[in-house]
Amino acid sequence: MLQVGERAPDIDALASDGQRFVLSAQGGLCTVVFFYPKAFTPNCNAETTLFRENYLELMLAGAKLVGISTDSMPTQCKFAGKMRVPFPLVPDPDRHVCKAWGVLRPILRVARRATFVIGPDLTVKAVFQHEFWVRHHRDDVLAFVNELFRANRAAQTGVAQGPAREPPAPPPPLMALAPTVASPGPRMPSTASTLPSAGVSPSAQTPIPSSAGPRSAVSPTSSPRNSVRAREVIAGRFELERRAASGASGDIHVALDRVTGRHVALKLLREGPERDEARFEREARILSALNHPGVVAYVAHGTDEAGNTFLATEWLEGESLAKRLGREPPLTLAESLALGLRVAATLGVAHAHGIIHRDLKPTNLFLPGGDVEQIKLLDFGVSRPTLDGNQLTTPGDMIGTPGYMAPEQARGKTSIDARADVFSLGCVIFRCVTGREAFLGDDVVTKLLAVVSQEVPPARSIDPTLPQALSDLLDRMLSKDPEGRPRDASKVAEELARIPPPRW
Repeated sequence: MLQVGERAPDIDALASDGQRFVLSAQGGLCTVVFFYPKAFTPNCNAETTLFRENYLELMLAGAKLVGISTDSMPTQCKFAGKMRVPFPLVPDPDRHVCKAWGVLRPILRVARRATFVIGPDLTVKAVFQHEFWVRHHRDDVLAFVNELFRANRAAQTGVAQGPAREPPAPPPPLMALAPTVASPGPRMPSTASTLPSAGVSPSAQTPIPSSAGPRSAVSPTSSPRNSVRAREVIAGRFELERRAASGASGDIHVALDRVTGRHVALKLLREGPERDEARFEREARILSALNHPGVVAYVAHGTDEAGNTFLATEWLEGESLAKRLGREPPLTLAESLALGLRVAATLGVAHAHGIIHRDLKPTNLFLPGGDVEQIKLLDFGVSRPTLDGNQLTTPGDMIGTPGYMAPEQARGKTSIDARADVFSLGCVIFRCVTGREAFLGDDVVTKLLAVVSQEVPPARSIDPTLPQALSDLLDRMLSKDPEGRPRDASKVAEELARIPPPRW
């Protein structure tokens, strides 16, 4: 099998997406995966799931992926379409590629479960191959991804980041999420996590309840990594003007971006648990990849020479959906449908690229200027790519908000997919069109029990004027069984678009 430093044989073949894949023509870092097809089938075992969940982590690091297996082209195309594998698959029924790369088992005639990271010069930068201890495969991939960002940070700051293996080229802009992704410019890695929603005016902030998922154990009054004050400049670019909000793991400041002349929301991370840092790093990478009008816009992130770890996003004026729902008059049906359609379409883009929000609720939906048709999705601090091997929760942890989280989240399951967001979106739309929450309760425990055990009444039983199609769609979105829900938010958007607007 090929080893690090060796030159990889070129690959020139037709892939399942109908395009020709030529390895030597791939600019930047390229990952070639000889994968285990079962890793993309539903209900696969936990170890196989861990093997699968490395791939998007590499994609977010800037790699382009291709899967190779010994299946025929019809089998590859059928499998890619059914499982919605987020990268092209190259068939190798004659096993020529597998032989050249040294991954073919001589007796069984099947490819080993191995992952190769290939540089632009076709040099093997890393090899991950674990036949039985799949968890080690995950750990090794994550260590490599961390080194990518460490090397990029060193290149940008000129500061040594400690001993590491031979650093690969800095990750290029994420190309695997085209066409909805634009290059965000220079990206400096950082780490951060559960802060108040960035980019929103202080008056729009809704207090974050203690039930909103795991939080840092650090007191909100603890000091940031480095004390900051008004007019201080972060990373030589962002001039602090005032603190807008504080959270469990850091503060949000209004800052002037000296590059663009615009105001930004600047999150500054406090010292805290390592998982908080990992979540903030993940949020920054996801936001930098999702260049979409329905998502709060990414500006930059990184750690400056003074040790300030930051994430800058656009500054928004307006109010949260939670605040809008708390006052009169209530949203009209037309407004609710427009709101639901835009959020579903936005989530659909994220789902298409394997990103699950996991904490969709009215406080994480923002109305710029109070306009429901411009609603934006905030706070990707607990989001997780479906193929993300960096599992920041342990079995039994709950991620989400009682009353809006899916039953599988309430039970602490870690195998969460896009249908959990569909459930949460159903709760949001139900609240908008009926004027009441889907799950009632005076405390966290009562709401959790309701989510797991109580059925939501049909929306038309609360408001008979609602369209039957909308009531039926909400019934399916709020199904206890994920199999009963639409497969992702794009399907919800399709159905919402078919519901005629009210005539009055």
